[in-house]
Amino acid sequence: MQLVTILLITISILIVLSGFSVYVGSKKSSRVSSAFFFAATIFGALWALSIAAFLALSPSQLPFAPVALLGIYSSALFLDTCLVGHAGWKYPVGKIATCLFFLYGLSIVGVLLFRHDLLYTDIILSYEGNKILFTDGWFRWAYLAFFSLITFVLLGLLLYRAIKTSNHGQRMGLLIFIVGLSFTGIVSLIFDLLLTYWVTYSLIWVGPITMAATILTYYYAILRYKIISLNASWLKTLSYVIILAS
Repeated sequence: MQLVTILLITISILIVLSGFSVYVGSKKSSRVSSAFFFAATIFGALWALSIAAFLALSPSQLPFAPVALLGIYSSALFLDTCLVGHAGWKYPVGKIATCLFFLYGLSIVGVLLFRHDLLYTDIILSYEGNKILFTDGWFRWAYLAFFSLITFVLLGLLLYRAIKTSNHGQRMGLLIFIVGLSFTGIVSLIFDLLLTYWVTYSLIWVGPITMAATILTYYYAILRYKIISLNASWLKTLSYVIILAS
């Protein structure tokens, strides 16, 4: 798992750098949208680092496992919520959706803080691989429902933005970003939710790694189609560095 840990730490650094460069370099008119993207990258980094921490735990480090699991299952909620804010905060329906999903995610995290047994019944740490035994109940379905709903809302808001814009280049950029985001979302849904629940927990690291695809498509859309204008030349240089690293 050492290689997996290195990859997850690397992708965490890259996505936070990407969020920082977009926020600092964006124009005042798109500052709120960029702030949501920056926040999403921070939660994305916490998601990846929490997974790395849990998979690296040894059997003697069992007390740290619940903390890592809380980081995994809470940061993913706010990652997607911030992406909804990034995509649709400029529209009334986007504001409502962001607030509703934030409250939904906050309620799930509140339950996890005091009743983690609703999500999992046991934690197994071994040198052959760490995993948890999930609880088969309403809470697991509520967690799955969150991501099912927010995925459709997020893609719907991005498509709406693409349709509403009169700039052909920005429309193409948004569509390319949707492709990258959809790839990450589909892979994460398969490896981080479906497979972890019913098949194996050992591949939970695959989802965060595919965030590199989102970074690549987002930066390509920024640099090629200028869906967000980066003001400073050093930020453009940093963007190219992040793309190459991704």
